[in-house]
Amino acid sequence: MEHLTQKLRVGILMCSFDIPAWAHVMLDRIKRSDYAQIVLVVLNDRPPGQTRRQRGSGSRWDTWLYRLYTAFDRARYKPQPDALEIRDAACLLADVPTLKVVSRKTTQGDDWEDENIRRMEAYDIDVFIHLGSHIPGGRILQVPRYGVWSYHYSGDVVNRHGPPGFWEVFKYHPTTESILYLLSEGSDNGTVLCRSYSATNRLSVELNRNNCLCKSLSFAPRKLAELHRIGGERFFSRARKENGRIGSCASNLCAMPRDRELWAPLLRYAVWRVKTRFISVFHSCQWILLFGLGDGVSTCFRMFKRLVPPRDRFWADPFVVQKSGLYYVFMEEFDYAKEKGHISVLTIDKNGNHTQPVKILERPYHLSYPFVFEWDGSMYMIPESAGNRTLDVYRCTEFPQKWEFHKTLMKDVAAFDGTLLQHRGKWWLFVNIRENDGASGSDELFLFYADNPLADSWRHHPKNPVVSDVRRSRPAGKIFERNGSLYRPSQNCSTRYGYGLKINQILVLSETDYQEKEVDSIEPKWDKNIIGVHTFNQAGRLTVIDGLLKRPKLPWDKRGPYVW
Repeated sequence: MEHLTQKLRVGILMCSFDIPAWAHVMLDRIKRSDYAQIVLVVLNDRPPGQTRRQRGSGSRWDTWLYRLYTAFDRARYKPQPDALEIRDAACLLADVPTLKVVSRKTTQGDDWEDENIRRMEAYDIDVFIHLGSHIPGGRILQVPRYGVWSYHYSGDVVNRHGPPGFWEVFKYHPTTESILYLLSEGSDNGTVLCRSYSATNRLSVELNRNNCLCKSLSFAPRKLAELHRIGGERFFSRARKENGRIGSCASNLCAMPRDRELWAPLLRYAVWRVKTRFISVFHSCQWILLFGLGDGVSTCFRMFKRLVPPRDRFWADPFVVQKSGLYYVFMEEFDYAKEKGHISVLTIDKNGNHTQPVKILERPYHLSYPFVFEWDGSMYMIPESAGNRTLDVYRCTEFPQKWEFHKTLMKDVAAFDGTLLQHRGKWWLFVNIRENDGASGSDELFLFYADNPLADSWRHHPKNPVVSDVRRSRPAGKIFERNGSLYRPSQNCSTRYGYGLKINQILVLSETDYQEKEVDSIEPKWDKNIIGVHTFNQAGRLTVIDGLLKRPKLPWDKRGPYVW
């Protein structure tokens, strides 16, 4: 395997040392890494003028409605942390040589004089990271050994060249793309190095954009680390393989919307906000359990029996253990008054008779997703405890009601829905992780492996995150085997959190590679009052799921808000 023994030499293309917070954090992460060093900053002093595309999209005077909306939206929601907060990078990069240049516009992007190109070449750059407002083109693309990398937000289908995260909200698109490109000649060309999908935040463009920026600051550091680890040949071989699909640029160019283009979307958006507000006055949502008894895995959900909790709580994340002729269903029980969940258990017999749940595990912080497994003659549980920034294991001392803390598998990590699998002599941990504050916990699936489920250290899979797509990333139950193949249930959180399920067949699972493909999609369409489903588990003849039930709101209800 090719391996780069020296740190990668990274250059930064900027227009100013005043950069957004997300970019500042990214550069700091690269500077402190053991795989790359920043050796040059190129400041482009060309004043930001209008390109042909921008002139065709409207001047300052016919985009006042867009600017008014974005100013209001930013003041209204105030995201924290604020990815667009301006920070001064001069101190961070004080020890890095700075080259000031004045570029010239071309049909292929910005280009520089021969003398400036020669001065850049003298620094022997491996990668240029572009953070400026002018897309570079021409000869500078050939200066770095491994190309110029640039961030783009939104893909060709919805929002080509438009304001990041804007048109996805107003066109009601369920996902927003974040992309790290290797630039090539032509502003619409490039090789995708990293592509991720987030759920579009329907409430706010500012919140939608902030999530994408906070998440994507990890892209360049990850790819630099991968390039350093495996070398350029394998790195770009992987990239070419992952770019094998035929792309399309058939959508219209979207840029800063002119006033006449924005009136209708704004009106539709206002009507939607009023409608959802009205509905939420008379309806609320509650997670319930649904189960069916039959041979093997059952997916005839319309025939499932409902288990509806009292109106002051919800039940979700059911996991099943079959023991002594009974089915024990471990679940999250969320108390609205306490605003946190604890773990409870109920039993179901072979005829479908069930008991009321009993609380078995509670902490000062929220608990959910009680993944239960057996190892070395004992029962263990890994509940989600992201609120405590830990991934903890509890051991059962008296089944099913008594559990005691056993150990912490991971510390100082926002880990969601940890799911274990024993496969070919190793234990594999699938878990969603929010690497950066301000990002979603539903977007990226990480994979770890160890020799036993209680290991003190878990090894990072080299392809982490193995999935970066809100439509199929987050675990939704135990991985199960059918006809010799492994299947991983996952959540589809694109339309709303917990909207639906995906069933993914695991094709490759090894210490160096991971591949899966979607084979089934489950959406809540069998009942007009069930608007979400996000956990799927089965043992013996029992299949159990949870469902988000839309119900009329009563004046004395102590229940959660309506989810749209």
